[in-house]
Amino acid sequence: MFGTPGVTGGLTYPAYEGSIAVHVSRDEGPSLAAGWTGPYIVIAGHRVLADTVYLYTESISNDTWDYNKPFGGADPQDNGFVVYHVTDALGREVAVVPGVFTSGASTDLVNGIEVSSLGANFLNVELNDQSYRASSDGNGGRIYVPIYVGWYDRTRSDLGGGMVGEDGELVRGAGDVLRYLLTQTGLKVDAGRMATAAAAVNHIKVDCAIDARVPIWEWIQSNMLEILPISMANGPAGIYPIVWRYDATARDAVAAIDADVNPTVQRASRVRVDSSKIKNRIRLNFCVNRRTGNAMQYRIVSGTYDADDPSSRASHICAVSQARYKTSRDTGIRDDEITTSIIWDVASADAILAIRARAYALAHRTVDYVLPVSDYDKLERGDIVTLTDSEIAMSGQVCIVREIQYDVSDTIAVSLLIIEDPARDGL
Repeated sequence: MFGTPGVTGGLTYPAYEGSIAVHVSRDEGPSLAAGWTGPYIVIAGHRVLADTVYLYTESISNDTWDYNKPFGGADPQDNGFVVYHVTDALGREVAVVPGVFTSGASTDLVNGIEVSSLGANFLNVELNDQSYRASSDGNGGRIYVPIYVGWYDRTRSDLGGGMVGEDGELVRGAGDVLRYLLTQTGLKVDAGRMATAAAAVNHIKVDCAIDARVPIWEWIQSNMLEILPISMANGPAGIYPIVWRYDATARDAVAAIDADVNPTVQRASRVRVDSSKIKNRIRLNFCVNRRTGNAMQYRIVSGTYDADDPSSRASHICAVSQARYKTSRDTGIRDDEITTSIIWDVASADAILAIRARAYALAHRTVDYVLPVSDYDKLERGDIVTLTDSEIAMSGQVCIVREIQYDVSDTIAVSLLIIEDPARDGL
């Protein structure tokens, strides 16, 4: 459980169905009192930051709840429920919502605020909802409707959340989430490079639950690498991520490649242009409701701002792209639409779109060079360099090192991705 799935800005309520709970006990309990057992659910297989969470069932829509009304035992209109930590039969600490009140009253105090526990007959009696209890399947059997969790803790100023890291903080930054998952693979991880990469993408917040058995690499590939400017590599110290910094400037360069003043720098190819992957109107669907599977928010970045759509954003690089590729028979617009189930944060969605616009709005231009090892032996994939080569009209051009090849000679071959920046270049 990473971050605060179900919590987002820009929608009517503060929390929605972000994850699904696991029933441990479905005992209805005879009455609402301390000591009586009721439904008992696990909401995370580890310690969490939240002291309370919101709960939902399939028969209750968000419109049923009054989120702004203080919780009261006689008239409960808020679905905040107390979270406990217990040790399971395998010795693991897990987060649960218990079906018993510790106080014997209709509410418990958490951080000085009244909240509920999943009491024996509390939810269904007070809110006229039978869905969390057993119900007939038409054949004399018993079925149980799922309970969903919104990771919103109204008793805490930080809103709580899921997994707690070794530093006591919420594991939510994309780099920190990736680091945790890589350690679970059992493979050796390059700690130094991992820390550097994590810092570069931690401004993107991941809010999600992994609630099914899935190979870790498969989950990373389909959920994280799909939206982050990252690829994985393997080095002497272990596996590590490479962050492709499409927003880099000359100040980020670790080396200067100057073919005009250094005769040992030799260009090994012409400038190649690949326009097959151009995207300049990009839509990101996010805030995927765990119960319905629907994305409840979206953001669009394009060449112009749509005044009728508050979810749209204008991008200079997209505007340049659309104008560049526009013809009498072509609008110049290249659409791209992606849906992610791991993002609930609006600022993170905007950051992902900004990265994708820089990565795909303009054609990729690449060029190869042969360099002396003595001057460039510390270059790595993903490094930022500047390129000066008057024969191809390059002067201090910012580039990313795409590939490096070593051989037995005293030279290395590098492939450079030229980062075009219309704003910087006055286009």
